[in-house]
Amino acid sequence: MPSGLSLSNRLLLSTALTLLVFLGLVYYALEQAFVSSVTRSEAEKLDSTILLLLAEVKDGQRELLMPDSLQETRFNQFDSGLYGFVFDDEGEEVWRSYSAVAVMDLPTAEDFRRTETGNSHFGPVELQGEGFLYASLGVSWEFHPVQAALSVDQEGVFSKRYTFSVLQSADFFYAELERFRTGLQFRLLSVGVVLLFVQLLVLRMGLLPLKRLSEDVRRVEQGDIDQLDGVYPAELQGLTNNLNQLLSHELAQREQHKNRLSDLAHSLKTPLSIARGALLEVEQDRDLLAEQLQQMDQIVQYQLQRASRARPAIAQRSTPVARVLNRLCEALKKVYSDKRVRVEMRLDENAECRMDESDLMELLGNVLDNAFKYCRSTVDVQLQIVDQRCQVYIDDDGPGIPMQQREDIFARGERLDTQKPGQGIGLAVVNDIVRSYDASISLGDSNLGGASFQIRLP
Repeated sequence: MPSGLSLSNRLLLSTALTLLVFLGLVYYALEQAFVSSVTRSEAEKLDSTILLLLAEVKDGQRELLMPDSLQETRFNQFDSGLYGFVFDDEGEEVWRSYSAVAVMDLPTAEDFRRTETGNSHFGPVELQGEGFLYASLGVSWEFHPVQAALSVDQEGVFSKRYTFSVLQSADFFYAELERFRTGLQFRLLSVGVVLLFVQLLVLRMGLLPLKRLSEDVRRVEQGDIDQLDGVYPAELQGLTNNLNQLLSHELAQREQHKNRLSDLAHSLKTPLSIARGALLEVEQDRDLLAEQLQQMDQIVQYQLQRASRARPAIAQRSTPVARVLNRLCEALKKVYSDKRVRVEMRLDENAECRMDESDLMELLGNVLDNAFKYCRSTVDVQLQIVDQRCQVYIDDDGPGIPMQQREDIFARGERLDTQKPGQGIGLAVVNDIVRSYDASISLGDSNLGGASFQIRLP
């Protein structure tokens, strides 16, 4: 069975195959039973017809005498489809009905012409390309002549063996079988369609709790709810309880992690603030101390941010990307107002990604800051939806980044231009955020002449 099939389609396909096999077996059993019943009925009818022939026989001195007109009118009608024959002990024909005058070929079956006394036979035969049913009965007929010529016993009675046989056209028999088969097929097909429809409804009702659970899990992933609070069947209750415990544990871990990071940040920022204040009283090496303290502060911020995103949340709300890009570009225009950067933006307002908004701002903010910092006059920003995921393109008209140095640009502390202020951790933060989420970033050449960052968001 294909692995890509949904659970409902798997169950429906399995049910359809089972139903097909079941209806096939039912059809075979009913068809065989009907054939057996009709065959037995036809055999009894032909046996009864032979008994009627026997009742018509008149005693002769040495042979059987049959009347010119029989009670079974079909024997009296030419080529009526019912034919009667009488054969002697040698298998030679001694009488045939008027209806059989035109019958040239007789069945070659031995028991049609010669049947042991007291025995009867029935079966299908084909004559002149047509189907027939035949029945035969062996009898011993006693004669009471005045003077017996052969086999005379002490009382002057002798007997001869005869075989009475009848042929009947099988057209009605086969037509009745065909009508039954056609009707049975139609009825079983109708029953199969109804049962499949009922089974489809049963499957939908049975799988409804799974569908509801899937929808609730999706809402948890999007951050709409914190727990699976629906009412589920007993079979799913253990699963939902375990998922709720996992969600609660993950939420508690993140909250505890965040609190510890907050305490660490406060404990580190206080001595740094004191050290900055002490600079006012230090005359010598003030610039060196300020630079080192600034570097320490950036490293602390970087490590705190890195630790805070080390375990992404299971449930993540969707964040509008266009709104974040607009806010960042407006803020950076003010920061780099002296450069009078021209920003060209083509944004899909419906684009959303599953990232924490602060992480998204940190990711895009660092890349945009890099573009604003190194551009000459123009920054181009595009936001598209490609294969149901957000794709952000940030180009600038700056000097660009040499091919051999592009792998190192995302390493912490690496700066290709030491003339610009900074500690070289901005793009390292970007790389960490990208790794934390199902995202990717690549660097190429821009049509504007500078660098082109392509960011694929989750």
